[in-house]
Amino acid sequence: MEEQQMLGYLRYVYAKRGEIAVAITYYLVLVTFLTAYTHPTRTVTVTIDTYNEADLELALMILSLPAAARFLLDSLKKHTKDTPAAEPPGAPTRQPHQRHA
Repeated sequence: MEEQQMLGYLRYVYAKRGEIAVAITYYLVLVTFLTAYTHPTRTVTVTIDTYNEADLELALMILSLPAAARFLLDSLKKHTKDTPAAEPPGAPTRQPHQRHA
């Protein structure tokens, strides 16, 4: 039973990977901003090569761009499908393929 629960959890995380990535990115930007904002000089130093990892991080970011673009485009497509077309208030509603007389 525990294996099934773990498998369900992993599927959920996989399905929500885009939302998780956006939330983590927002959190990191927020923490960086608040750290700089509360510092007396209103600055923060971000080091990107402390452990000689900058080249790997750059490669991962470049490789993840297509997935990020796809997530963004898919999210926008889902949103437009879920959003009804803008109609002026009081406009008569019509069914698809219905002709007006």
